[in-house]
Amino acid sequence: MADSSTGCPRGLLLQPEKVFLGRMTHDELAALAHHHGGYLLTRHLLELGLSQRRISSLAREGVLARPRHGTYVPRGLWEHADAVQKHAILTRSVLERADDGAVATHQSAAALLGLDLWGTDLSLIHLARTDKRSGRHIAGVVWHEPDLRTDDVTMAAGVPTVLPSIAALQIAAFTGVEQGVVALSSVLRARGTSDEELGEQVARFRSWAGAEAVRQTVQLADGRLESAGEARSFVMFWRHGTDLPGLQVVIVDRHGRKVGRVDFEWTADRHVGEFDGLVKYGRLNPHRREPGMGIVEEKLREDEVRDTWRGVSRWGWVDLHWSNQATTVARIEAARARSRRLYLPVA
Repeated sequence: MADSSTGCPRGLLLQPEKVFLGRMTHDELAALAHHHGGYLLTRHLLELGLSQRRISSLAREGVLARPRHGTYVPRGLWEHADAVQKHAILTRSVLERADDGAVATHQSAAALLGLDLWGTDLSLIHLARTDKRSGRHIAGVVWHEPDLRTDDVTMAAGVPTVLPSIAALQIAAFTGVEQGVVALSSVLRARGTSDEELGEQVARFRSWAGAEAVRQTVQLADGRLESAGEARSFVMFWRHGTDLPGLQVVIVDRHGRKVGRVDFEWTADRHVGEFDGLVKYGRLNPHRREPGMGIVEEKLREDEVRDTWRGVSRWGWVDLHWSNQATTVARIEAARARSRRLYLPVA
C-alpha cells in the first residue's frame, strides 16, 4: 500500500527498520528514489543496509544507473526520464551535497521550475550562492558570481532556486534570444512575474555581457506563446524581418460562430499560421489511442477557417531548423501574398 502524498510504500516510511533487515525489491528501491527526488546518494543506500560491494554490484547489473559519482538512480526511472528531468534529478543531488547558501540558477533552475527549455546545454549544472562566498568548484558544476539577493530565491521541489523570471533572463544572457524567449514565455504564461518585477530584474542585467539579448528577449516573450515551438516561430519571424502576427486569435464565421483559435494571424492579409508540434499529435493528444482522430479534427478545423476567407500556413519542428528557416519564412510570405489577392477583395 502506498502513501498517497508521496507514492512511496508506507512501510518504508513508517518502519524503515524493515528495510535494514530485509531484502529490498526493485520497486521499493524505485519508490524510495522517487520520494527523495529521483535519486539516492551512496550514504542513503548505506543507511538502508546495503554494503558498498552490493551497491557496486547493483550498478554493474543495471539495477542502478550512476549518472554522477555517488549518485544512483533506479535504471527504469532514469531511462524513462527525458533530458530536462535527468538534469533536474542531478541538480537536486548536487544541491543536497552543497554547502548552505547554494542555489540553482540558469537552466538548472529552469529545469527544477518546469520552464520550457530548448537549445540549452544541460551537460553542466549551474549554481550560485547567496552568502557572498565563492563556491567550491567540482566536476560538472559551474559556480556563478555570487550576486543574488535573498528575495531572488524561491523553492522548487524542496530545493532553492532563483525566481523563474531570473532563470529565464539568465538563459537569455548566456545562451541567446531564442532560448530566452522560450523560457520567459513559459514564465509569463504562468503569470509568474509582474511587469514591475521584470523591469527591475532587466535593469540589473544592464551590466552583463548579454544585456542586449535580455532586452530583446523581454520585448519578444509573450505568455500567449503556448509552446516552445510557437515561441521559436515568433523569434523566427522577428529574425527574418517578417511582420509579427497576432497571437492566439479567435476566428469567427460570418454568423458570429466561433470556428476556432489559431496560433498566429496576419489580420491585414487574411492569413493565419499554425505550428504543428508533438503537443497536438503526441502525448497530450486527447486521442492518444487513435492519433489519426486528432489529425482529422485539425483538418476539419482548418477547412472551417478557410471558409471564413482566410489562407492557412502550417509548419513543424523541421521547418524551424536554422538551415530551413529562410525557406519556411519565404513560403509563409508567398502564402500571405496569395491570401491578400484571393480573400481581401471578397472578405
